[in-house]
Amino acid sequence: MAKVLIVGAGPTGLALATELMARGISIRIIDENEAPSTTSKALGIQARTLEHFHQMGIAKEPIADGIQVESINIHRQTDSFTIPLAIDSLFNFILIYPQSKTEALLIKRLEFFGQSVERGTRFDGFTNKTAHLIHTNGASEDYEFDWLIGCDGAHSAVRHALNLPFQGHEIGQNFVIADITAKTPLTHDEAFAFLSHQGPLLILPLPYERGYRLIASLPLDFSIPEDVMTFFQNIVTDRMVVPLTIESIQWNSQFSTHRRMTRSMRVGHVFLAGDASHIHSPAGGQGLNTSIQDAFNLAWKLAFVIQKKCPEALLDTYSKERRLIAKKVLFETTQVMRFLKISQGKLGGLLFKFLKILTSSEKIQRLLSKKLSETAVMYPKSSFFYESREHISSKTLKVGQRCPLLFPYNELCQDHRFIIFIFGTNKYEDLIASIEKNDADTIQCVLVEHEVKTEAIFHAFGAKEGTIVVIRPDGYIAYRQKKGQPLQLKLFLDHLFNRDNDNDDDDNS
Repeated sequence: MAKVLIVGAGPTGLALATELMARGISIRIIDENEAPSTTSKALGIQARTLEHFHQMGIAKEPIADGIQVESINIHRQTDSFTIPLAIDSLFNFILIYPQSKTEALLIKRLEFFGQSVERGTRFDGFTNKTAHLIHTNGASEDYEFDWLIGCDGAHSAVRHALNLPFQGHEIGQNFVIADITAKTPLTHDEAFAFLSHQGPLLILPLPYERGYRLIASLPLDFSIPEDVMTFFQNIVTDRMVVPLTIESIQWNSQFSTHRRMTRSMRVGHVFLAGDASHIHSPAGGQGLNTSIQDAFNLAWKLAFVIQKKCPEALLDTYSKERRLIAKKVLFETTQVMRFLKISQGKLGGLLFKFLKILTSSEKIQRLLSKKLSETAVMYPKSSFFYESREHISSKTLKVGQRCPLLFPYNELCQDHRFIIFIFGTNKYEDLIASIEKNDADTIQCVLVEHEVKTEAIFHAFGAKEGTIVVIRPDGYIAYRQKKGQPLQLKLFLDHLFNRDNDNDDDDNS
């Protein structure tokens, strides 16, 4: 049995651990902290992460307990505009749900699979495939692993053990945050950004009565004074045109922002995920979501390789796919930070007016919503993707994109196998029978007949009778052929599941 060691029990490590356990892979997960965090820097869960939570079967609880933000209001002096979210998803909102609750949700799922976090256990490097661990009582342990994944944050001990440079720089902006209760006419289901010469102020609703989070930029050399209440009330008074009186402060903190990433997320049998491999500004609430999606991308691939269903080369696509996404997130969040900096200066008013006009376009609203929600994520082509050369409309789904939760996929996606959709015909009965006989543990075949309830998925793929689509276990499109050719599909599946190598081995035995 393969030994998988996960270092770090934040959202990334917990998501990875639960997904591996769900696929029958035993894991060991450690964290140097004695208890889970009770405070939360991360708040927003984006639509793509909620789609993954739906696949995991855990979306209902956070949606019931959180706050659904469906629009963002931007203010400058007495002028303002609203950007409504227009996300092509079952979850057309940003869910405000504290990171501490997200961790608790994932811990509960981990315990459902009979596993728990080993707390007070510190990773102290590794030699070959032996990890050196130190427990709270000072006892040391050498643990032999087959696979090691560092999910241990920006100061990752696993990354340091790999001697991987964390390339990048400090962005040069300082932020303070506070969770408060307040009297204000602000609604409790929208996000607000107030732009001023003093600096930006972001206000998010929190899931308790009159609860809000304040996030404000300050000079790098500034520190929060002892009189915290007066300090934050002054920020609010100076930067807002809407009245807000702070009643209490539950928690406050201060942090600077960095833009850094590693040149790879895999070195042999060691992986990095989440903040251990990439960090950026909190603009847009992308950090926690990007990290959880790292875990979702890696989990099924590692499970299939450990179970010898796929070749180890599949694991190379983890770093290729996720590093590309991290690079885009770093770029886009840095651009947002530059906009916020410009908004304080002489050009701030002009920029505000330009954005007000630009975001009045429904097309731009949809584009911004796709990027913010991370439903725009598209993975680069590799040998584990295939798309036929027939003309495909630019408006239909492509290989590398996510499959939306449309019927019947929304009812099938909690399965941990690949899904093959065959649209509108049952003439591939022999192919389906062969797959169900030989690959039932890795693939489920579904005939999608053309009827009212399947109209949306037919339209999304531009499907005709005989179109074949393969969806990966993480919900991304791996194969698309407008006019089905069973031989081409067989060649794709043989490569994906390394059957050509298996045959070679048999010949040489």
